[in-house]
Amino acid sequence: MDTQILEFLKQLIAVESVDTKKEKLQEVIDVAVKQLDGFTIERFNQNNHPSILAYVGNKRPEKFKVIFNAHLDVVSGMPNQFIPTEKDGKLYGRGTNDMKGGGAVEILVFKELAKTLPYPVALQLVTDEEIGGYDGTQLQIKNGVHAEFVIAGEPTDYGINNKAKGIIWMNVKTKGVAAHGAYQWKGESAILKMKKALDAIEKEFPALTKEEWRTTINIAKLETSNSTYNKVPDDCVMKLDIRFIPEDW
Repeated sequence: MDTQILEFLKQLIAVESVDTKKEKLQEVIDVAVKQLDGFTIERFNQNNHPSILAYVGNKRPEKFKVIFNAHLDVVSGMPNQFIPTEKDGKLYGRGTNDMKGGGAVEILVFKELAKTLPYPVALQLVTDEEIGGYDGTQLQIKNGVHAEFVIAGEPTDYGINNKAKGIIWMNVKTKGVAAHGAYQWKGESAILKMKKALDAIEKEFPALTKEEWRTTINIAKLETSNSTYNKVPDDCVMKLDIRFIPEDW
């Protein structure tokens, strides 16, 4: 099966399944579904994020024993990152690790074993995990898809993880007073006001220098509508990516 997994994974990597290219999200689902002849395929779609649920039989069970969950969307990258490349016994390409590699394994394992097991299992493929999972996994849950146990093939350095951090995306805004850059005392810089928040975040949530189980805040972007040099900016927006542990919720 090793060769089969490798060749299938190359097909998945070659699809630029990023959120800004919705047609590619459908394409990567179609590539996966070609492996699933003979299974019932339920299709879901919300906000142009397609997902599927595959299982044995014509009727979906009230609860599966196990669901294999995989996301086939990836974060954006350069065009050459979507060309699968083998080098020194390793495969390189966008999503090889997170998580088209795990997805390829789950799809082929499901294909091989699902019809032989004495209990119902399902394969759940989604295309919105990188932006929150609301249109994929959560949508299916709301539509009655349940299981006693779920296996997500996310990369864990071959360990078994039974919990994950939560996520909050937040915009923090400050307002100032606009003025000519030569007359700063007549204005109030929204960026300098934001600096106080930046300093507080850095103090309370310093950036990680190694893997550690604690809440983190990534300052993803700073924006202002000011587009010129000679103006005191009167607005600023800071975009935060917060990953919190259950103990801090």
